[in-house]
Amino acid sequence: MGSWGITMRESDYGLDLLNVIIEEQLKPIQFAYFDTGKAIGVLRQHILEEIIYRNQNCSQTKLDHYIRSRLQQYFSRAALLIAECLEEYYRTNELIVHEYIKTTGNLQERHIQQVLVTEEAVSVLLKEVRCVQNPEHEMYQSWLQEKTRQEWLVHVQALQKALEHAFDPSAK
Repeated sequence: MGSWGITMRESDYGLDLLNVIIEEQLKPIQFAYFDTGKAIGVLRQHILEEIIYRNQNCSQTKLDHYIRSRLQQYFSRAALLIAECLEEYYRTNELIVHEYIKTTGNLQERHIQQVLVTEEAVSVLLKEVRCVQNPEHEMYQSWLQEKTRQEWLVHVQALQKALEHAFDPSAK
């Protein structure tokens, strides 16, 4: 996973996951809305399928081990990506994604004006956002420089705050 910043949208893996959402959720509905619950499901399924594909020649026991050990690790990243999308929407009243146009090789900026979000989806995202802030968590440990880790923590804490205010009537 290559990266040039601290957000999931600034990482190769995050952009790959966002492209999965674009292809499987947003394009079929002409970018009409971003469905947070569906995005969670689409990415969880995509991650599971990738783990199975990459380990298709191993025994069922090893495959089960890989699923148990990797699914949660990769889903944490997916949850941060979705949380970033929600935070952008809450901050700007739109979500901007870039669709890759295969025929031209260009990116087309798409503006999504509506986001569907449920308390259940926010709860799933909040759990992950809180979990990655634990100093024992793999994502927390992955930052080699303390300065960068602190920048990342500020970002993740901003995501947490945005999610916590999602269903707070006094925050609107």
